Amino acid sequence: MMVLFVFLLGFYFIGHERRALTLELDERVNALLNNLCINCEYPLLIKDRAATSRLVKGVLVQKDVVSCKILDKDGAVFFEEGPKVGRDTKEFVANVTTIIPAKEMDERLILGIPIETKEQLGKICMVVSLSGLNQKLFDAKITIVTSVIVVIVLAAIISFVFLRFVLGRHIEHLVYGTKKIAEGDLDYKVPVDTKDELGVLANSFNIMTTNLSDARSGLEEKIRIATENVRRTNIELTRTSEILKASNKELDSFVYTVAHDLKEPLRGVETFSQFILDDCFDKLGDTGRGYLKRVVAGAVRMRNFIDDLLKLSRITRVKNPYDSVNP
Repeated sequence: MMVLFVFLLGFYFIGHERRALTLELDERVNALLNNLCINCEYPLLIKDRAATSRLVKGVLVQKDVVSCKILDKDGAVFFEEGPKVGRDTKEFVANVTTIIPAKEMDERLILGIPIETKEQLGKICMVVSLSGLNQKLFDAKITIVTSVIVVIVLAAIISFVFLRFVLGRHIEHLVYGTKKIAEGDLDYKVPVDTKDELGVLANSFNIMTTNLSDARSGLEEKIRIATENVRRTNIELTRTSEILKASNKELDSFVYTVAHDLKEPLRGVETFSQFILDDCFDKLGDTGRGYLKRVVAGAVRMRNFIDDLLKLSRITRVKNPYDSVNP
């Protein structure tokens, strides 16, 4: 944006210098042309070519004047000096006039008011070279372009110095702060010593690190509380597991004792019933032998039932192995 502004300013100065040089040339040539018109009035009036020649040659000595041509009142060439119009030239034209006083009496003459009329005696055509103007304009362009380049270079140097030593320092603080946060140091604060956009950015950076630090502190506190709860839960589970192990052990002992105590009378019933069948087989008859066989079968079934209950109570306390299967 700054470079564009400098270029536009350079173009403005070039245009202004062109207008100023053109105006200066026009004013100088018009003054010279007016002076020549005044001096050529009498030579044209009396048709004195020698005097006109001296005047024209005196004009041609002037800078940038290429040629001069004088026409009479009929438009015929009265005197001409210098080459014809060429490249990079400009033609200036002025009329040569004379003042003729009034010959007839008028009340204005009586009152002392002069009565004059102008009569055109001829015309002067002056050709001026624009090479000097173009050279000055070229030199002005070179000067302005050089000045623009110097301004751009100086602006670039100043901008580099400003970015490197002024903005660069703040940016280095931000970069260093980013590295510190990446390392886990959320307590680091970027120094804020300006009120511009970088200062606002540094202040926002510090607010972000403060929020991150508070969030980390809160998260650490939650983790500590959760860890403590897990530790306490593990302790309670361990204690409960030990209590369950002791209870299971007592239950196993109780069940084994009860099963043993229950099977002992059944074993006696079964044994003595078998003795009666063996010893008194002929005396009992078919009915008695049938009853005793039922008693023995009932005792055996009761003993097997107690064994099954004992096995069932042990199964619920044994860890069953798990095998992985395909879904």
